[in-house]
Amino acid sequence: MWGDVAVELDPKETGKLVTSANKKEFVDTYVNYIFNQSVEVVFEEFRKGFFKVCDKDVVEFFQPEELRGVMVGKENFDWETLKQVRTMFCYYIAEA
Repeated sequence: MWGDVAVELDPKETGKLVTSANKKEFVDTYVNYIFNQSVEVVFEEFRKGFFKVCDKDVVEFFQPEELRGVMVGKENFDWETLKQVRTMFCYYIAEA
């Protein structure tokens, strides 16, 4: 039971109980529900919107890590350079 949703452990065997023998099957079913089935409708809407903005052929050209780099950008920032630029920018604004 997740919220108000009951998910069968085995769709072919309604009411199948969880035992120590099938606990891995339970975990697999639970994880699949949480990460795939429960978000399927929302993810499909996200996917449609994403491909309206980003051409599918271009997106498929990239490997996953490359696409992440393009979408997210750099994660290791040079904070000292940022401080210098910020100081110069603030000085420039004050002088204007």
